[in-house]
Amino acid sequence: MLAGVALALWVAPSRAGEVGVEVPLDLVEAGSLKLDGIPREWPGSMTPLGVDVRGSIAHGDPTVRVALAYDDAALYVGAEVVDDKLVRTASCGDADDHLTLTLAFPRAAGGFTSHTITLVPGDPGRLAGCVREGSAPLAGARLVEAPGKSPGAYSFEASIPWSALPEAERVRVGLRGAVRYHDADGGPVRVVGTAPDAPPAELPRLPTTPEQAVETGLVRDKGLTGPPRHDLLVDVAGDAQVERVEVRDRYLVVLGPRYRGGREYFFQDLGVDPLSGGLPTFEARDLTGDGRAELVMRKRVGVEAEHREVVEVLHFEGEVPSTVFRHEVGIAAHGGRVACELRLRPETKSIEVEVGAAAGFTADTFHEAIETSFDPTLLPWGTVRSQTYTWNGSTFARVSEQAQAPAAVGALPVPTAVLAPRAPSGPGADELLSQVYELFRRDRRVPDGDEPRFRLDANVAGDAQKERVVVHGRELGVFGKGFRDGRGYAATTLGAFADGRDLASVTARDLDGDGRAELVVRGTARATSARGVEVLRDLLLVYAVRGEVVSRVFAVEVARAVGDSRVEAKVAFVGKGKGVAIDLSPGRATGWTRATYPFGETDPSGGVEPLVLPWGEAARYAWDGERFTK
Repeated sequence: MLAGVALALWVAPSRAGEVGVEVPLDLVEAGSLKLDGIPREWPGSMTPLGVDVRGSIAHGDPTVRVALAYDDAALYVGAEVVDDKLVRTASCGDADDHLTLTLAFPRAAGGFTSHTITLVPGDPGRLAGCVREGSAPLAGARLVEAPGKSPGAYSFEASIPWSALPEAERVRVGLRGAVRYHDADGGPVRVVGTAPDAPPAELPRLPTTPEQAVETGLVRDKGLTGPPRHDLLVDVAGDAQVERVEVRDRYLVVLGPRYRGGREYFFQDLGVDPLSGGLPTFEARDLTGDGRAELVMRKRVGVEAEHREVVEVLHFEGEVPSTVFRHEVGIAAHGGRVACELRLRPETKSIEVEVGAAAGFTADTFHEAIETSFDPTLLPWGTVRSQTYTWNGSTFARVSEQAQAPAAVGALPVPTAVLAPRAPSGPGADELLSQVYELFRRDRRVPDGDEPRFRLDANVAGDAQKERVVVHGRELGVFGKGFRDGRGYAATTLGAFADGRDLASVTARDLDGDGRAELVVRGTARATSARGVEVLRDLLLVYAVRGEVVSRVFAVEVARAVGDSRVEAKVAFVGKGKGVAIDLSPGRATGWTRATYPFGETDPSGGVEPLVLPWGEAARYAWDGERFTK
């Protein structure tokens, strides 16, 4: 918990069609909340209940604020209440003053399953409180109340085991709900809450920590509007909980209660614009038989009249998806179209591709370039009729191919003597590299004439060649003659920083001993406290290129400052090859002492390891095969 200076929490507003106010669900470390009835150590801020649900709340009576939190074992409710007439009886029933929490769990097939939990605070020393669903006590739930400092004031904390809610065994994202206080002052019960009575689909979200991070990170940074175009609940990580897989604008987003520690999310530029028809299909299916879903995407590159269609399959092994299948399946150009059929065979862990239909093209009129970086569209007049790909544990590899004679095209007109058109010569490697760079600039909205703030050449990807790494503003791009066959780029937004001018350095160094360099980024993150004070946090971030994705594999705060006061840690890279460790040791303080430092001790937040304070203990982080861990 921050002492003295509290950083402001930004919470997304409710969306169109929703009624009421969102209440954030904040992830806490296991055991960090001590149920003593006083929610003083809770993260974030409390949400006032300001919606008149039933009756009218006169003269501000009652006033209620609530907070929700969770860890892997339980959901927690904290409340502060001022009610000039408290009604508490031994019945612990609906005639008592009480709080209700409605939780709506989304179903993968659509719709919601709802639970309404009643929390009745007790009278300290006289009556015990209770937590129930319907008329039955909720197994394993606890409630502790405490009197306030003024008449009619009290607070309470409650824990609700996830195990008491069957749906929570698999689903803890995409939740909706409302909190309501029922004021029983002897007359008709008055109810105030975060939302009126409404169907579950219309209740506001209860966003978890990674869902909040998407809103405050990707959505805000990219200026995205509207709900996700695709929103799936599927298990892609294999941790028994389903992940939320979204397509927002042109970005794939993956998050979950345990995925990436339950604090971070993954996002990747899809390379196409779904809003313009660039993603005709997007689905999740278990194609490999391991109980986890793969993401199957049909991408359309180009415009309606002239485009190429590609089917791509992403598989999660660890926290970063990799492409395990890619095949071109259609071409449209100059009034003609040709496509091939693709069949997914989960029962045999295979994918079949077969010649399909053509319209407006014949063998002598088809002059389009043939895809060479992955398998091209099968043509009716070609020599291959079908191909079969089977999962081998790491990719879908081609295991068989059925040939056909060109004469087997049936009704399609085929000239008796066909001279294959000479393929036009493509751009050279240098020209292609320039085209990819221009594509990156256009996709990431780099202003014309803008020079990269950082540019370096280093071997950061899979082949032996060096790649070009550029940073424009906060957009980091990687491309090269051997990367993605020289035809594409990988990119990420350095979203920890408000402006590209806050970046201090970008360097390359092999930290995990695999012969490829990681990218070490240093810069200053800015935040405004609830009191309007600017807090500067110096960060060290490490990014790695894995497959075709740039992923953050480490982040740590190395200094913090407010005005002229500053604390900082010492940073050292120790060792070589796979033995490299990142050491953080106590540094110096200026303007603050241990007694006057206003932030207290810090825990990892948002995937950023905490600052080692001058009066704290050193920390060492070593490579575990996927990232640097303590």
